[in-house]
Amino acid sequence: MKEKRKPRTTLRNGCSRTQVYFSSKNYSSLKSKADLKKDWFVECRFYDPTFGSRTNLGKTLFLRKIKFMSDTLPVCPKCGSEFTYEQDHLMVCSQCFYEWDPAEAENENKIFDANGNELQNGDSVVVIKDLPVKGAPKPVKAGTKVKNIRLNPDSDHNIDCKIDGFGSMALKSEFVRKA
Repeated sequence: MKEKRKPRTTLRNGCSRTQVYFSSKNYSSLKSKADLKKDWFVECRFYDPTFGSRTNLGKTLFLRKIKFMSDTLPVCPKCGSEFTYEQDHLMVCSQCFYEWDPAEAENENKIFDANGNELQNGDSVVVIKDLPVKGAPKPVKAGTKVKNIRLNPDSDHNIDCKIDGFGSMALKSEFVRKA
């Protein structure tokens, strides 16, 4: 069976390329959704007149052998697409081509103190420097212990707490250390 020609994009110096497309070795035998979990390939054909083959069809480059469309892969944090794949140690979205490191994505919602220790809800922390408070005549002194904190990763001041003598307030995690 003759392969259907892909539309080409013209490049410099008379070169051209096909669009980047996905294919698999078993594309003709896909019968169920479970078959989609087999190895897939990202392909692109480049055509260069100076290095043309005897049939002048160019050279097929397999850009990356990938596991594609797996239920265990994370969705794209930029566009929310579920069509992602692994490339080296990075994840790539096939819709918007955003690349990210899954190890860094896990740390995005984690909050760390000034010494690099991870904070959890309910922890006790100690303020490491005097912090001026708007509307209060005195600052929160260094060494003040704050018990039972609540973490708020969506805010700039990512610790919600109650401090004796001041009441409820929000603190930045870089000004506290774990007690």
